[in-house]
Amino acid sequence: MESRVADNASLKGKWDNPTITGITWPLYGYADLRLHDARRTCLTNIARLTGDVLLPDRIANHGLPGVASRYNLHNFKDEKAEGLKVWSDYLEELVGGGQRIVLEC
Repeated sequence: MESRVADNASLKGKWDNPTITGITWPLYGYADLRLHDARRTCLTNIARLTGDVLLPDRIANHGLPGVASRYNLHNFKDEKAEGLKVWSDYLEELVGGGQRIVLEC
């Protein structure tokens, strides 16, 4: 099977395009807000809330460093789910309840 890797130039700006994300941020008063900002906020706060600085990288599917990427084949599914639950609970607490969204890994 042939491996395909997208070059950065073809992906640049895709997530910031309101026609792709369906969101026009200036409408909400955030002219410079990008979807990547939400990703960064989520990952930063998961590290803060759990105390695990490696968990956000696993959730973001960043590769393990060095030889660990070759020898450690564990998918960390349970750990990712727990980290996302901590984040979900935190957001629910901030907004005071409401409809709960379940994220699947």
